[in-house]
Amino acid sequence: MLASRVWDSCGRGTPLSPEEEEPMKAVHCPCGEVVEGENDDDLVQKVESHVKDKHPEKVGAYTREQILGMAHEH
Repeated sequence: MLASRVWDSCGRGTPLSPEEEEPMKAVHCPCGEVVEGENDDDLVQKVESHVKDKHPEKVGAYTREQILGMAHEH
């Protein structure tokens, strides 16, 4: 999960309870594969890697904004 701690103004981390952790994000590819990421950057990188490996004809077809627009919390 993305955030496992809450940081105070002194830089001390307090663990989050499981209910407070941020959910992962996911994109469901039409091929049936679900691509998950811990945050926006991770998800975009993983989707781009999936496209490159499984759908090379689509490389460069999706912008970061389009990928994040397809994402949902998982």
